Amino acid sequence: MVGDSRGRGVGGGRGVDPAKAALISGFALVAALSILVLILR
Repeated sequence: MVGDSRGRGVGGGRGVDPAKAALISGFALVAALSILVLILR
């Protein structure tokens, strides 16, 4: 059930258009990087 609607990983975005999937993954990457910077700072 986890990642089924978002189609992350397996399937390559079923039920979700590739643009939205790329936007979600990009936003998650930026958020993770900013959190890492805040921790290391």
